[in-house]
Amino acid sequence: MVVTGRWWAGRRRRPDHVIDLELAEIIAAIGDGELVPHYQPLVSFQSGRLLGVEALARWDRPGAGRLSPGAFVPCLEEGRRMTDLTSWMIDRACADLDRWRRLFRLPVGFRVAVNVSATELVDRRLLRLVGEALQRYRLAADGLCLELTETAAVEDLATAAEVVRELRALGTRFALDDFGTGSARRDVLDQLPFDMVKIDRSYAASLASADSLAFISEVVALAEERRLEVVAEGIETPEQFAALRSLGCRQGQGFGLGRPAPADVVLAPWMPAPAGI
Repeated sequence: MVVTGRWWAGRRRRPDHVIDLELAEIIAAIGDGELVPHYQPLVSFQSGRLLGVEALARWDRPGAGRLSPGAFVPCLEEGRRMTDLTSWMIDRACADLDRWRRLFRLPVGFRVAVNVSATELVDRRLLRLVGEALQRYRLAADGLCLELTETAAVEDLATAAEVVRELRALGTRFALDDFGTGSARRDVLDQLPFDMVKIDRSYAASLASADSLAFISEVVALAEERRLEVVAEGIETPEQFAALRSLGCRQGQGFGLGRPAPADVVLAPWMPAPAGI
């Protein structure tokens, strides 16, 4: 995540007591309801229809306005408290999915994606968090997709693979985010059982580059070989949409397809008239 021009901008290693104070504020904000989930659409290249959404945390911090994850996630990671945010996000995403399935006629296979960090992937508490949320809202596990970020930080791949296998045994889907960046290692594809690969947004922005075109074609071919879904991120223009579709991408995200928005707002343009509760 890129951190720019915000509360956390230009951060360096600070004294522990400063980190503790900022960490305490963020954790309190989670408990006090200052954080809200926004959702970004995932769209089919073939039909143009909505396939699902990705959950993204926003913090309405008093006196600072609305902050994106880059402004507070680094502090949680440094303080080893990412599970506080992930637990909250999984619960809220499942709660929203439960409400949506009663309020809207969701398409078959609709899913909600939630980001998880590499450090959480070796923590077996993640299994409990997912299992409890699915049971609490009586959801089918395939409605939830976990997206792994910062794969360079996965130090214990054996434990991570075990956790992922157990999550997928429940029916939960698993995606590799930001593929093609330095943090999304290719070797992780060989060692963790993914269902989906998300091509980093930088490739949609550089389609004039022969290297970008070659990389996207390579990923699509690899995905077909391994029966993985491919999502192209960062789509902002119709030209990018058309080019990525011609390269074989079948799913996409980006401001050109839909900006992140609050829960019920994001689905309204895509769904049939509400069925009522």
